[in-house]
Amino acid sequence: MINIALGFDKGYCRHAGATIQSIVYNTKTPVKFYLMIDNSVTRLDRYFLKSIIEKNNHQVEFVDMSEYFNDLYTGNWSKAMYYPIVLANIIKDSDRVLFLDSDIIVTNDLTDFYNIDLNNYYVAAVHDCAMRSVIKMKRKMRMSISKEKITMEEYFSNIRKWNDDDISKYFNSGMLLLNLEFIKQQNAIDRMFEILKTENLACPDQDCFNICFHDNVKIMPVNYNFKILDEGLHDNMDVEAKKIYDEYLVNDDKIPDIIHFLIKPWRQKNVLLEKHYFKYLKQLPFFYKLTNPNFNKKIFCKNIFSINNYYHQDKKDKILTILGLKFRIKTEKLNEE
Repeated sequence: MINIALGFDKGYCRHAGATIQSIVYNTKTPVKFYLMIDNSVTRLDRYFLKSIIEKNNHQVEFVDMSEYFNDLYTGNWSKAMYYPIVLANIIKDSDRVLFLDSDIIVTNDLTDFYNIDLNNYYVAAVHDCAMRSVIKMKRKMRMSISKEKITMEEYFSNIRKWNDDDISKYFNSGMLLLNLEFIKQQNAIDRMFEILKTENLACPDQDCFNICFHDNVKIMPVNYNFKILDEGLHDNMDVEAKKIYDEYLVNDDKIPDIIHFLIKPWRQKNVLLEKHYFKYLKQLPFFYKLTNPNFNKKIFCKNIFSINNYYHQDKKDKILTILGLKFRIKTEKLNEE
C-alpha cells in the first residue's frame, strides 16, 4: 500500500480528478488516497472522485480542512497550498506519504520511487530549476508579511541570506515524498507554523518547506517533477539544467514520470505535453467533462441521447444511447439483392 495525498478546493476538482485517474491508471500497487478539501467541494464532487478511486480497488479518505490556515497569507493562491504542512498529523499509521499538486499528471508506476530510502531526510523532492531563471529575469514577488514587492535575487540574498549552494537545494513543493516519522521526531510542524507567522516569504508554502527542510532534503531527478514552464523561464535556465530538461521535449520516447503543469492546458492552447493531461481528463465521468472548455458539446449531447444504425453482416440494428449507456436493439434483416 502506498499513500498519496492531494489538497484542493472546488476550482480544482476536475483537475484533481485527472491527477487521480492518471495515478490509478498507471499504478499497480494499492493506493490509499488522502484528499484534503474544504466545504467548497460538494457531496457530488466527492461521489465522483470516490468512484474514480474505488472502481480501481483503491481506497480514499476525505480530510476536511475548512478550519485550517484561514488566517494565513494566500496572495493569488488558494489556502490549499498549505495543506501538506500538517500531513504528519493527519496520517497516523504510516511513515511516509507522497503529496502531489492537483495540476500534475502521473505517467508511470510510482511504487519504486515511493519506496526509496528516506533515512534522515525530511523529504525527497526535485530542485526548482526555474528559480534561477526567476532570479536572472529579476521577477518580483510580494512578501507574505511586509507585502512589499522585491526581486527574487534580493529575496534570497537579503532576506534568506542564501548563497548559490543553498539555492541549488531549493525544491519545488508540487511533489513531496514526505518522511512523516522524521518530521514528527524533529517537531517540524511546529517549526513550519512558526516560519509562516514570523518570516517574510515569497512563495509561502514552498519557502516554508525549504527553510525547515533545507539541510535534510533528498534531491531527485527532474523527471519526478517535470514543470511545464513559460518561454521566458525555459530560455533563461542554466545551460546544464536546460539540456537535461529539453531531452524530454525532443524525444517522444522519453516521458517524465510526473508532469507538473505550471502552464495550465485548460487555460491555454498548445501547452507542452498537454496530450497527457487530456488523455486522463477524457477518462473521467461526463460530469467533469462538462466543465472542460475544450469539450465538444455536440458529442456530449449524442452521449446523452441518440439513435444510430448498426450494420452487422446481413442485419441492421439500432444503437440506443441514454446517459452514456449504449443498448443494441435488434430490428430487421437486410434484403438480399
